[in-house]
Amino acid sequence: LVYGSIRYSKSLDELIFLVKQLKDQLKIQITVAGIHEDDVRQILSPKNLKKNGVQNNFNIINKFISPLEEAKLFYNTDIVWCVYKNTPNGSSGVFHLSNVYKKPVATNKQGLVGWYNMKNNLGPILNFTNYEESLSSVKKILYLYKNKKNLIHYCKNQLKLRISIKKQKKFHQVVRNLMTS
Repeated sequence: LVYGSIRYSKSLDELIFLVKQLKDQLKIQITVAGIHEDDVRQILSPKNLKKNGVQNNFNIINKFISPLEEAKLFYNTDIVWCVYKNTPNGSSGVFHLSNVYKKPVATNKQGLVGWYNMKNNLGPILNFTNYEESLSSVKKILYLYKNKKNLIHYCKNQLKLRISIKKQKKFHQVVRNLMTS
């Protein structure tokens, strides 16, 4: 699942490359859901997807997604795509949602998203800086899907992180209450 504001920084070229490499080995279906910014319209065009031979692997939804649609999308996905490029080292609302829905998340190493993934093992860490690393990323995804227990492992790690975040919030609330008493 690629979700939210669909823009160039979401590494859609890299995702198309990944799907192109895997489509003969895996039954892979990508949903791209959210309002598309101008910089991705050509990348996600039927013509470009067909040129890359992946037109049957992509479900494109170019509109605002309601909360009910969001829940359905997340519940029906195996993994959330949060591989960003050329962005500040901040966080991501989609990354947060993957935790809320306890879904594995694919990231790169950069930024807070990458740091959280490396620290908590929430999904595969992919790298597309050169061809060899791109192929290594393809192999990671292939291994992940051929060994479904790894998906479950990542989901459990999301749950552990969620519980930890809730405990931290409760602790901070107790401290605030003590300070205002």
